[in-house]
Amino acid sequence: MVAQAKGARIEALDHQPRLMPHLHFYLDAFNSLRYDRPIGMVAGPIPWSSLDRYAQRYDVGDFDLFESHIRALEAVLLQHEAKEANK
Repeated sequence: MVAQAKGARIEALDHQPRLMPHLHFYLDAFNSLRYDRPIGMVAGPIPWSSLDRYAQRYDVGDFDLFESHIRALEAVLLQHEAKEANK
């Protein structure tokens, strides 16, 4: 952020939520996996096969919990994108 680099105060950053440490893995995974979303008229959901490969690579113990967290993050992103498209 240019303004932040110049020392300007950004009010929104004063109120950003704190993520519980054990959830960082899921956010990092989502940020990596969201680029696997198919793009057509609108972006689709992250393919299950991408989740499965990621879970295998990073030795995820509870795939159902992993998928649940990723889908929840994805739902928020899709909702945000739909809201932006309607502006």
